[in-house]
Amino acid sequence: MKRFLHTKRFKILFFATFLSGMSLSFAQAIPRLTKVDPENNLVTVTNFGDQPVNLIDYWFCLGPGTYQRLGALTPVSGSINLTANQNCNIALPNAGSW
Repeated sequence: MKRFLHTKRFKILFFATFLSGMSLSFAQAIPRLTKVDPENNLVTVTNFGDQPVNLIDYWFCLGPGTYQRLGALTPVSGSINLTANQNCNIALPNAGSW
């Protein structure tokens, strides 16, 4: 009987911990590229999550061996600190053909 109660307590504790962890993990930022315009070197990034995300440390690959940090670029519209369901347009430097 004592072992049964100990096991039951462990299962309840584990389940409560699991649920509390799950409730925290549902809130997240989900930045995605939603539009790429190679003619004008413009990219649109949208945050589909319910939490803000700062894109300052995100990087774009502009071609083989060529990368650009978003924090070094100025958005054409919007901010690189995206709130939920917000987007921004970013002009990329000309890196040749995509």
